[in-house]
Amino acid sequence: MPEAEWHTRLARAVVFASFDGEVAVGLAGLLTSVPGAPGEIMMVYLRRSHRGSGRAAALIAACEARAREAGLTALRLRVAWDNARALGAYCRAGFAVRAEEEGGGTLVLEKALD
Repeated sequence: MPEAEWHTRLARAVVFASFDGEVAVGLAGLLTSVPGAPGEIMMVYLRRSHRGSGRAAALIAACEARAREAGLTALRLRVAWDNARALGAYCRAGFAVRAEEEGGGTLVLEKALD
């Protein structure tokens, strides 16, 4: 990817963190786009010790709120088809499988923002 595209992407990136006291235990990254277009959740990560705590749902909700503020129409993300825990979290948050990427192994999920 050309360096100019990296700069453009970074200018549209928002990162959310979840803390346990002063320790970051989770991160979520959102790439916004132009109003009226979809954004993309680039990552949701939690330390193993904090999985199942509801923090993933809170991070996803933060991404969704920021996307709505930015006027985006939908959110997309990619997840490995065998990552059942993440897939479950995204589906509970209202995402639905829209496609499987060519070559298999990765699902594309999407959620419309009203």
